[in-house]
Amino acid sequence: MIASIWQKDTLFLGLNSTDLYFPLNEAFNLWYDHPEINQRIHDDIELHSALKKESRLKEKSFKIPSDGLLNIDQGVTIFDSCPINEADFFSLQDGRPRLLTASGLFLFLILRGYLGSFEQKKIYGRMKDSSFLKRLLPRLGMKSILPSVQCLNDYLAMLSDQTVNFIFEEQLNSSQKDGLISLDYLLSDSTFVEANSEWPTESNLLHRLIAKAFSNSRRLNVCLGGNVKNFPNVRLQKWIDELKETDFAIIMTIGKKSGKDKRKPLYKSLLKKAKNAIAWLSQNHTFHVQNLKKTNFSPLQAEKLQKVIDELDDAILFAGATHDNCLERIFKGKIVPANSRVFSISDPDAYMVCKGQRQAIIGYRPTYTFTRNGLYCDLHLERGNPADSRVFKNMALRLKTNFPELNVLSLDDGYASAENYNYAIEELDIEKVSMSGAKGKKCTPDELYNSNEYDQYRKDRSAAESYIGLGKSFFEMDRLSCRGLPSVRRELMTKMIAANFYKIYELRSKRQEARKIS
Repeated sequence: MIASIWQKDTLFLGLNSTDLYFPLNEAFNLWYDHPEINQRIHDDIELHSALKKESRLKEKSFKIPSDGLLNIDQGVTIFDSCPINEADFFSLQDGRPRLLTASGLFLFLILRGYLGSFEQKKIYGRMKDSSFLKRLLPRLGMKSILPSVQCLNDYLAMLSDQTVNFIFEEQLNSSQKDGLISLDYLLSDSTFVEANSEWPTESNLLHRLIAKAFSNSRRLNVCLGGNVKNFPNVRLQKWIDELKETDFAIIMTIGKKSGKDKRKPLYKSLLKKAKNAIAWLSQNHTFHVQNLKKTNFSPLQAEKLQKVIDELDDAILFAGATHDNCLERIFKGKIVPANSRVFSISDPDAYMVCKGQRQAIIGYRPTYTFTRNGLYCDLHLERGNPADSRVFKNMALRLKTNFPELNVLSLDDGYASAENYNYAIEELDIEKVSMSGAKGKKCTPDELYNSNEYDQYRKDRSAAESYIGLGKSFFEMDRLSCRGLPSVRRELMTKMIAANFYKIYELRSKRQEARKIS
């Protein structure tokens, strides 16, 4: 550590001339007032470092036993023969100094949510040129030189979901204690967010999945010395090249006259070659795994090989499913259900989402819950494109569990059903549940629905759409920069935390102005 961390009242001294000051000042007020945040972040860094050191020591101490073989399917079972002292795992003082302190990691967590992905050149360039950060980093015990993008992402990956959730919870609790928000009246609405993936076509997915499986299969072949007999390297490469050409021909028929008639014979050729390629890849995959079990690898090699095997399994499985779906849809005229289709190679959890009459996208459908004055207080996220009415019970149960004081919940008619209404009123003991629209009117008693009180609840609910729009406009919550459901949830939670800090600053400023006027 270069220097001790500055005190709360001097940390931002002379640094209030930039827009980064406002959310970061609120963030570090929370950080100073709740030391457990610092301790949790520090523990996450130490745990990750200890596990990495454990891995390095085991790799260094690895010896090929004369009477044992490494079984990839069962994980690394050879560690018992490594003579490593357990105390070595956690004696981390001898290593290189940390590039980020716990306070520095907290800083970049907020910046990740406020600015966006560090992998964007304009974002990283802005931080690198920022005199604000050059002066702030030494005050947090670090060098003034900005760490690399890879370093920042690696450190952010060290944070556990429990720590991020704890920061979010303390943010809400602190705001409630300060009288800025009330958690007894909440608004919920769903939206869509675009995945970090391109729009799929079955022919394109099929040839790219097979190409991915072939690439991983060749990597396994190299691990066995590249001398595996009967590996159809040239033949498979030829098929993949032909699949790519056929895919291009299919794409060129889109929008053309008689395009549908021209695509059918092209798909017939594509599916025939794809079936042969999948069969060969499956056969060789089984052969590779059997031979890899007879070979000794170091712990690090075994870990990497297992990742390759898992990716190969998924690629072959998804390619087979895409082939079958394509055959059913084009040549048998059947409607393939969405839950059996593959929409993205890079993000297996991405799904086709269509909300209302809007254009369909490949992505996710999160449900956000807000306080009446616009702070995010909950995120509900599932794989697929679930109907609002289907996710209501799980969402409402979590809201009531996290916020026992909740007695007013306002939603749109997508959540409306008699079953959902009765569940919230009777089982969760939420006193007032307002559901808009014709469906909401059906399940709500007339004397309540037509009252002035419930009319105001329905008017307030539209504010949730405005808050979602602000999140998409100012915090890039309309398109993701990561892939996979856990990473997507982490990215959205990070943006929610950053958006809340900015909103807290606005609420605090309004209250101060109101006090001056009065």
